[in-house]
Amino acid sequence: MHFTNVGKSVGLVGLLLVSLMIGLVSVPSASAVNETANGTIVTTETWSGTHTLTGDVTVAEGAKLVINAGTTINIPAGVFIDVEGAICAGSAACGASQGSASSQVRFEWATPSDYSVTGRCYQQGSQLLNNVDAACGSGLIIRSTINQASTGMSYVSFNNAYGFPIYVQSQQAVQYGTLIFDGSSTTVDNLAFSNINTSNVVALDFAAPTIRDSTFVLGDDGRGYDAAAVRVYDAGAGILSALTITGSTLTGNTQAQCGNQGGGRVLIYAENSYISMDNLDVKDNAFGVFLKGSSGSLGNSTFDVLCNAIDTNAYKSTGDFAHTLYLDNNVITTGEGAGITAYDGAIVSATGNTISGASDGSGFGIRDSTVTAHRNTVGPITGYNGFWVFGQSEVEIQNNTIQDTAKEPIQIGEYHYRDQGSNYPAPSPNRAYIADNIISNNSGTCNSAFRY
Repeated sequence: MHFTNVGKSVGLVGLLLVSLMIGLVSVPSASAVNETANGTIVTTETWSGTHTLTGDVTVAEGAKLVINAGTTINIPAGVFIDVEGAICAGSAACGASQGSASSQVRFEWATPSDYSVTGRCYQQGSQLLNNVDAACGSGLIIRSTINQASTGMSYVSFNNAYGFPIYVQSQQAVQYGTLIFDGSSTTVDNLAFSNINTSNVVALDFAAPTIRDSTFVLGDDGRGYDAAAVRVYDAGAGILSALTITGSTLTGNTQAQCGNQGGGRVLIYAENSYISMDNLDVKDNAFGVFLKGSSGSLGNSTFDVLCNAIDTNAYKSTGDFAHTLYLDNNVITTGEGAGITAYDGAIVSATGNTISGASDGSGFGIRDSTVTAHRNTVGPITGYNGFWVFGQSEVEIQNNTIQDTAKEPIQIGEYHYRDQGSNYPAPSPNRAYIADNIISNNSGTCNSAFRY
């Protein structure tokens, strides 16, 4: 009797354990399909075919939005999608059907029915939100909380987006962008943007996405909010974790002119960031790129612009270590402006670049900066110098070919400053090492009322 009771107890315990094990086995739930038109996605949802939103959509942390290739998402003006969890659009690598040039994921924003209506980016009395445009607020935001392994985009187009307002701490201002990487890092490819009012892409706060084989256009607003196609603030977590753009084309406004009143904007603006940019085609615009306080690399790219092609200013540092910006193997043609400038403390290494044009500028313009220039081909330059170096600069000009310049092939210092009508500043101490260059067929000569 005693053993019988023990056996019965063991049997009951066994049944209890089996029940517990069954309870621990998760039964996968079917993901929703084209379910959320507005509100919050909290599990996994798939959009296919044509899906129409009626309001903002948030993908919560831990949730995932899958958008299959060929899907069109129709979105009202001013509406956004905010991704805190994961988004996989047109990429087989993260679980969607794979997109292609003929089967894209399309985000299509409607235009406002009444532009006289004040949009959601205006708050009375606010110093930050003062944009009244009825379409303002539209965009896609990818937050720092995303699941990187489950996030990606391939063959995705964005049309008619105004841009979403995002606060940039370093600017103490709101900036607007269609696709915003808010501290997030993921890989996207074959993105296309059209009819965008503000920036196509804004990346900030250590964001380090990799963007490949994409097409960008200058923002065109008409009310003063038009902006660079790509804007980058405090992005990248270091040289080995940089914001990366490769194999992409950027085009802009061929009507804009150089100068402060010319209305021109750069196509890429990066500030205080680590960057890696390669194989870009930058064309049909007033200005090329402006890299301020940023380091990393920009190479193997083609620039064909009216004004300055590559402007650099200051440098990026890690602690006490000052990083160099590498500009290598670019082909640069400008109508009026300089090919490469390095101003106000920039630290630049320029190797193997080809620079021509500059009817109102020089091949290189260097002021108060440190520049190493090796194996570049500079000329024809129809405006001024091959190298114009002034301020407290330190330069090494070696193994370059400098040809067909309208003025002096190399000008170090401001020796013209005492000439009548000169706007040159007074001379500053600088150092230059010049060796092993080929200088030929230059019509410009040193000519001044005072020579030193």
